[in-house]
Amino acid sequence: MEYLIETGSLSKQYGRDVIVNEVNLKVRAGTIYGLLGENGAGKTTLMKMLTTLTLPTQGTIKLFGTTLDRNSGLMSKVGTMIETPVFYPSLSAEENLTIHCRYKNAPLADMKEYLELLGIYRHKDKKVKSLSLGMKQRLGLARALIGNPELLILDEPINGLDPSGIKEIRELLIGLKKERGTTILLSSHILHEIEHCADTIGFMHRGVLYKEKAVDEFRHSESLEDYYMSWIDEREEGEAI
Repeated sequence: MEYLIETGSLSKQYGRDVIVNEVNLKVRAGTIYGLLGENGAGKTTLMKMLTTLTLPTQGTIKLFGTTLDRNSGLMSKVGTMIETPVFYPSLSAEENLTIHCRYKNAPLADMKEYLELLGIYRHKDKKVKSLSLGMKQRLGLARALIGNPELLILDEPINGLDPSGIKEIRELLIGLKKERGTTILLSSHILHEIEHCADTIGFMHRGVLYKEKAVDEFRHSESLEDYYMSWIDEREEGEAI
């Protein structure tokens, strides 16, 4: 299977506001796809449609070559973290993951592996309400990994992390791709986060996916930063006309 995610003219509209506008997205199996755009570009809404959290106004979604609908069993093969992770605040980190293991029919023994992967095993008995934003983010990523999903959909996964934590998560995602063949779609408004781990970057602005470009293409031409800044300038000039 060449593509794990395919969308056709996917759109979401609230009243007169078009949040996602006819997006045609293709994510190759076994790759990391970075969705880059400013806050409010429509990245989160797009991911919500891909994970059945909201229904499209129009368009189609295929995961693993099969049309997605709200009751599709396809989501059993997907790990997700959309917006700020939500937990039961009075339960411990381990208790929250136990609930998710049972929901995903995953072995409870897997929890230790995921907590260790994210560097929070020593905090497993702490109540979630006492954890920092960065620790909650790590716990959300651990939860997304439960069940060893074939596809990860991660919305701003480094939010709240310090520089060493950002590096750890980047290495973790690259390792999942290389060692397990996991396909990853992640979003960010931070250029360097995506540049260092993605194979392909999709440039999104005001609900439109304007361009997709392989990161390798920048190695022998202009820098990604120069390209991105000129691209943003072009969008703003076009809207001003």
